[in-house]
Formats: sequence, structure tokens, C-alpha cells
Amino acid sequence: MCRRGEIVIFDRSWYNGAGVERVIGFCSEEGGQALSQHCAASREGHDRLRIGLIKYWLEVSAKAQERRLQDRTR
Repeated sequence: MCRRGEIVIFDRSWYNGAGVERVIGFCSEEGGQALSQHCAASREGHDRLRIGLIKYWLEVSAKAQERRLQDRTR
């Protein structure tokens, strides 16, 4: 639970599980639908409590991703 004025940073979006993970087979259709419903209810709760969410899209190039993967596998 966050306190008033607190800033929390997450490195993933819940929506990822409801969309991408379902499409690539990381979760079942039913699991993806349940997570979508949970995300919507959570967002409504944030709105009701006047919790502001700011999302940033950060992208790493394919070349940088490949280099990082190679560094990890050495």
C-alpha cells in the first residue's frame, strides 16, 4: 500500500501479461482474461482514490538487446 505523496516505480506493466503473454502462450486465454479484468478493476480503484499513474515507454534497440544477451551468456 502506498502512502500519500509516495512515488513507486515498476519495471513492467500488468497489461503485458493480459496481452502479450497470452498471445505468445505464456498464459492461458482464461488467465489473460482474468488479468485483464483485474487490471481494469485496479485502474478504477486508482481513479477512485485519485492515484495518478504516469507511464513511460522505454525501448532498447535490437542490436543492444543482442549485445546484452551475449554478455549474459558468456
